[in-house]
Amino acid sequence: MGAYSAMAFDTSPPSPEFFISYTGTDRRWAEWISWQLEEAKYPTVLQAWDFRPGANFVLEMQAAATKARRTLAVLSPDYLESSRFTPSEWAVAFADDPDGRQLKLVPVMVRKCDPPGLLKTIVYIDLIGLDEEEAKKRLLEGIRGARGKPDSAPEFPGRATRSVKSKPRFPGEWPVVSTIPYPRNPNFVGRETVLRELRSAFETGETKQRVQALHGLGGIGKTQLAAEYSFLYVKEYYVVGWLRGENSVTLGTDYVALGSTLEVPELISDPGSGAERTNPRIEAVRRWLERNDDWLLVFDDVDALETIWDYLPRRFNGHILVTSRNPNWLGVGTPRQVDTLEPLAARDFLLKRTGQASSSQAASSLAKDLGYLPLALEQAGAYIEETSISLSSYSELFHTQRSEVLKRGKPSTHYPATVATTWLISFQHVEEILPAAGDLLRLSSFLAPEGIPLSLFRESAKYLPPSLAGAADHPIILFDARSALRRYSLVSFNDEAMSIHRLVQVVMMDRMSDVEMRDWVQTVVQVVHTAFSVHNGQADFLRPLLSHALSAAAHAEKLGVGGGTTADLFNRVGLFLSGDGHLSDAKVSFGRALAFAERHLGPYHAEVATILNNLGSAERVLGNLEPARECHERALAIDRSLLPSKPENVGFDLYNLGLALFDLGREAEARELFGQALDALVENLGEEHPDTIFIRRSIEDLEEDSDG
Repeated sequence: MGAYSAMAFDTSPPSPEFFISYTGTDRRWAEWISWQLEEAKYPTVLQAWDFRPGANFVLEMQAAATKARRTLAVLSPDYLESSRFTPSEWAVAFADDPDGRQLKLVPVMVRKCDPPGLLKTIVYIDLIGLDEEEAKKRLLEGIRGARGKPDSAPEFPGRATRSVKSKPRFPGEWPVVSTIPYPRNPNFVGRETVLRELRSAFETGETKQRVQALHGLGGIGKTQLAAEYSFLYVKEYYVVGWLRGENSVTLGTDYVALGSTLEVPELISDPGSGAERTNPRIEAVRRWLERNDDWLLVFDDVDALETIWDYLPRRFNGHILVTSRNPNWLGVGTPRQVDTLEPLAARDFLLKRTGQASSSQAASSLAKDLGYLPLALEQAGAYIEETSISLSSYSELFHTQRSEVLKRGKPSTHYPATVATTWLISFQHVEEILPAAGDLLRLSSFLAPEGIPLSLFRESAKYLPPSLAGAADHPIILFDARSALRRYSLVSFNDEAMSIHRLVQVVMMDRMSDVEMRDWVQTVVQVVHTAFSVHNGQADFLRPLLSHALSAAAHAEKLGVGGGTTADLFNRVGLFLSGDGHLSDAKVSFGRALAFAERHLGPYHAEVATILNNLGSAERVLGNLEPARECHERALAIDRSLLPSKPENVGFDLYNLGLALFDLGREAEARELFGQALDALVENLGEEHPDTIFIRRSIEDLEEDSDG
């Protein structure tokens, strides 16, 4: 047999082609890149896969960077800010190949950043904004050093088309194409934080941040904010396109018109009307946006995402800014709520708009009355300019004729509609979507504007209109109404409460006839009164309801509706305020309850006697002893006139009057009344009744203190 020689096989893994240098926040990118490279037969070393627990991280990193033929740096803002390890990871590769001919260092940008120092000199592979297939293709072509020859033939240079980047633009010049329809607003104030946040979000380069949606109430200033952003950063873009999104016709027309201005080739051969959706012209403009960068599109006054879906590029490196009443934009980007102006900014706007620089206090007061709403502030400024009246005079007019004032004073071209006109369309749309939403808005118009608990409506369903009557058993009714109102930003929600701008309330009330308003106010009084009755004595629950009770009762007081329910609501508010230590406010509420009860129930009603006793007690604690005595004497006279009904009430009246006389120093008369009070309570309630026991102990304590 022949001799066999031993053969040695090398079972060690092949030397890695790439060491992947990245920072922790980009781990998913690093793993995806490493996977693609290994699928293409390029072995890699990746910390997440190859550094084992217990190993010395620094030594492992040094060994990997040394053994690998090349280093791939995953570029992002976080990578550049990481100063602990990453520079040393790619510095070796750069030193071995300073002119880049061997592709020893391959930077791959996954999030927009500005490489500093030596990295700035190296051409990087840009994966920003690409879908997976395109990113994979660009990555592999880049690491192979392949030519950048396109898949399709270049367009014939003589064709009537051009690139907006055909030549460098001098710094400070406007973009090649701009279709902003407004001149810059010289009276724009405030919003500095929002403007900075918008720019910062766009600059991250992250897909979710490339679409920013400004949402909020009509008249809140969304369009003006979008216009100001466009003017403020207009020189950062090659194209700024403004698209009216209120309907498909204007949107399609503006979109195709922008494409024509850009000389998109397909539009030159087939200009069309541009009004149809999903037609070849729209697709041509969309493809142009997908192939180019450094552009800004503003979709203004968009109803919902589906309105502009066909116009959104599927991948892009530009920026999109949307304005909408609808807050639901998480599907494509980042929603950003626009609130009313800050008080100082609103004041400054009025001073600037009217030229009445010396009327700072009047401007502050009027800005507050208008709820710091930009459209209302502009409308006020326009009216003042037209009529040459002072800020103070306009404020007086607003307080006396609010609904009429909100219809007058046509704003400037920056605000093409009045407050009333702006919201009328939203009201109509809400009612078309869901009648229950319209009814919830009407109810809320008579409550305080902030923090309206939805539990109010669930607990008093029997008083609600048919559209909302099932809310107690079917909470989804309120959720549906909430969704419809939220879509048009007519209300805002926070957990289980909603808020409504006070001018929305004014305009909503103005749409009602006198009969409708009386019916709605009576319903609201019943709703709030039910909550105060059900939660009597629960201070933590009632405290957030206080402003709503006062608002509902005030509307009922003005219209003269609600009868005993309105009087008792004022009375219950007074009792809560008294127990909460606000005696002066309680006295005012008792006084309003008394006046309403006397006017609508008559001067000798049992409710009048109850309120008189509560008012007298508040007067006595405040030290107003003679008014307190008069209240209790009147209450006693009323209850005696109503006998034999509720004779125990006479006992309470005698006790209260005795307290007032005791504090007046008329102790003998007071003791006589105390005795009569106890006799009446024992006779009608019994010796062991809690009220009898309480009154007896109170009298004993009072006499002990007096003897002491």
